[in-house]
Amino acid sequence: MSYILYVEDNASNALVVQRICEHLKLDLRIVSNATDAVATVLQAPPRLVLMDISLPDVDGLAAARLIRSLPELPTRLPIIAITASAMVGDRERCLAAGCDDYLAKPFTVRALVEMLQRYLLCQES
Repeated sequence: MSYILYVEDNASNALVVQRICEHLKLDLRIVSNATDAVATVLQAPPRLVLMDISLPDVDGLAAARLIRSLPELPTRLPIIAITASAMVGDRERCLAAGCDDYLAKPFTVRALVEMLQRYLLCQES
């Protein structure tokens, strides 16, 4: 069974997304830093990565760039940036770093569900 990887160092934020994914019957794995995210992706690539941008070791944009550069990945892995940065140009910086989409915090349950559906359904087609 494939899973979704959530890279988030804030336990409260991780719990919210975990509950949403449980309700949707989606397998979610959570890591708290970019180093563990890259190791997890290399060990068993997920269907999708939800990447917090503000992380304790390496920022999420650098992690997204690193994941994009991994020759071991057989296909393009969708990466969605999740960030409290919602200033002009932040979305563009996330996309330029290799993220496929952007979700600003605080987000609604509906916004996250729609984002998950958009990327998970397009993988099934």
